[in-house]
Amino acid sequence: MGLGLLVVCLGIVMTSCTAHLEMTSGNEEVLKVVRSLQERFENLEHLVHENKRFQEAFVLHSPALSDQMKTKDKKTPNDKSFLLKRGPGSSEEVQNAESTCTFRGRDGRDGKNGRDGKDGKDGRDGINGGTGTQGPPGPQGVAGAKGDMGKAGLPGKDAAGGTVYVRWGRKTCPSTSSLVYEGIAGGSQWNEKGGGGNYQCLPRVPQWGKYTDGIQQLSYIYGGEYEILTNSPFSKAALHNQDVVCVVCHARTRSAQMMIPGWKKCPARWTQEYTGYLMAERYTHHRSSFVCMDESPETNPGGGKDTNGALFYLVEAQCGALPCPNYVSGRELTCVMCTK
Repeated sequence: MGLGLLVVCLGIVMTSCTAHLEMTSGNEEVLKVVRSLQERFENLEHLVHENKRFQEAFVLHSPALSDQMKTKDKKTPNDKSFLLKRGPGSSEEVQNAESTCTFRGRDGRDGKNGRDGKDGKDGRDGINGGTGTQGPPGPQGVAGAKGDMGKAGLPGKDAAGGTVYVRWGRKTCPSTSSLVYEGIAGGSQWNEKGGGGNYQCLPRVPQWGKYTDGIQQLSYIYGGEYEILTNSPFSKAALHNQDVVCVVCHARTRSAQMMIPGWKKCPARWTQEYTGYLMAERYTHHRSSFVCMDESPETNPGGGKDTNGALFYLVEAQCGALPCPNYVSGRELTCVMCTK
């Protein structure tokens, strides 16, 4: 329905309401309101009529718009129309207002929000950010299971240094050490007052320096002999007056050595080189040193001539200042050579 027709209809309704109120008493206030509204609708009807006239004047100056309006006028008789009379000539004005006037009403209310759309596709990967600041170290983890034993390493080199000792009564070193040289035992004459006070392991072949042949009656060194008559603790029986042999040995992986008199075994974590019996000069002779004679002594070939010289006697314990027990007077003392 056109705006013009709507305005006309509302005007007719307002006119009917005014007539009814005038005929009824007691409605003065309502009648004032209705008359005021009627005046406003009459003004609106006038505006519609003026708009119609403006369009007709505009069409005369625009042939294209005139043709469009003619086409529209041809369709008008086919439309259903109303003729509402309020006075002379009002029906024509209503038809013209319906066919030609168009007014835009107020905007409607906002509709309800539609449903959420489907999720869009994942975007492309962004550019990698820079390296962040290193965080604090985390707590220590639980210890893992013990791993398998690794392969054995290569043999190490011999330790520098080591220690040297004499093995009295033998020509070879034990398996725990290496040979430095083999020799024969020597020392001062048993009944001479001067000379050295200790036994020496002399090399079998000396290396001479400057010398003078002949006896100058200076200091002398003699070969050594076993002096064992009876009750020998050694495994070899015929040792009396035989020449004593010796050998110098090197323990490469150990740096300390000691001879322990009265023991046959070394302390814990020490290496036993050999064991034997304690020997020295006789108590009535001039003093010498105590040495550890191997328990299985050997002799120098060609000896046994009883030429004396430096003599080796077994050493016995003698009670007194030496506590008995644990020592026993008259017993031959053992000994052991140890390295570490």
